[in-house]
Formats: sequence, structure tokens, C-alpha cells
Amino acid sequence: MDNNIEKKYKIDSDIVKNYVDAINSITEPMSQIKAQIKDLSEPLKQFSNTINETMKPVKEATNQVSKTLQPIYNSINQMREEIKKLSITYPNEQSKILTNSIKQIMEENNGIVSSRMIEPLEISRQYLSILESNNEIEKYINRQMFLKIVFIHFKQSIKKRYSHI
Repeated sequence: MDNNIEKKYKIDSDIVKNYVDAINSITEPMSQIKAQIKDLSEPLKQFSNTINETMKPVKEATNQVSKTLQPIYNSINQMREEIKKLSITYPNEQSKILTNSIKQIMEENNGIVSSRMIEPLEISRQYLSILESNNEIEKYINRQMFLKIVFIHFKQSIKKRYSHI
């Protein structure tokens, strides 16, 4: 769908697909999901202190996450890790990495992205504004969603086609 995605920043399409499917399946508020992810992350960070003390909170946090949220958490975490790897590989190209990540999400999600879809990745909404100011996406104000602009040439005239929501 989008030829503007730079290949060196490309995330595996299965990871992007799983991420988009996971985000689209969430019915809870994103703040609740982020809190659950943070609750899972904190015990993992404490792992270096002691194995016995750390394993208890990790098990408790894992047990608190419902079986339906575990695949969602895994998809979000996998996508975050891929973006992190790209950021380490290309440390001076953070903006390109994040805008390309958004484009890949849009490509997988039929040209649509919302701020809700980038929040779990800790991508600032500023990057949506950057894409909008570069005329790569257009804000659909009623639902706070951004649509990818696709240009189609018809007899020397350019018309915009928008994905349906």
C-alpha cells in the first residue's frame, strides 16, 4: 500500500499485523492497558535484585493479566522491542524510525491510525502531526483518527481517496 516506508526501518510484517490486530481487539481504555503493561514491566526490571524475591511479583503480575490480554501484551511488547532495536541500530534517526513505524501500522490497518494505536509504543502524537504537516496523512476530526492520503490519477486530475472507517 505505501511505498514511502524506508526499507532499513521496516519492521517484520507479521509483527506489525499482530500488533494492529491486538490493538484493534482492545475494548478497555488504553490507560488501563498501559497500567497493566507497566505492572508487568516493573517486576521484570527488578529481576537483577534477587531471583526469589523477583519471581514472586512476576508470578503475581502474570496471574493478574487475563489469558485474553496476554497475547495482546506480547504483541505490544514485541512491536516495542522491534522499534527499540531499530533505534539502537540507527541512533540518530529516531524521527524516521517512528514515522515509518506509524506508516507500517497504517499500511496494515487499511490506511487508518489513531493516537490510541501508537500510545502503547510510547510514540508521541507529535509524529502524527509531522506526518500531517508533510501531507502524508489527514486528520479526520470527528473521530480523532488520521487517514492516509492516497492519490489516484484520473485523466490528468488528482483526486484523493480516503479509506472508509
